Amino acid sequence: MQDGKKLMAWYSEGSNWIKTEKRIPLSKDLPLAVKKGFDNSQYISWHIDNIKEVSMRNASSPVYVIHVDNGDKLDSDHYDAMKKDVYLSFDPEGVLVHLE
Repeated sequence: MQDGKKLMAWYSEGSNWIKTEKRIPLSKDLPLAVKKGFDNSQYISWHIDNIKEVSMRNASSPVYVIHVDNGDKLDSDHYDAMKKDVYLSFDPEGVLVHLE
């Protein structure tokens, strides 16, 4: 816990810190540049599943990972028949640095 927020930290077997993830509850809580970067992406109409701020050992600044899906294609049982998940990683300036 930090500032009342739950964090997840990863460590190597040798007890070296690898990364820490902090959940961001709403897109409005993203840094403005990151929000603008996402809003200008082709994924703006997709559903946001979750958002995380990820700080890594070898990085000077965090990355903001936005998990989105296009779960609007339901089959007859109302399950996402053709759902596609995408993870978008933005740097603090709002530049898309990785797409998975």
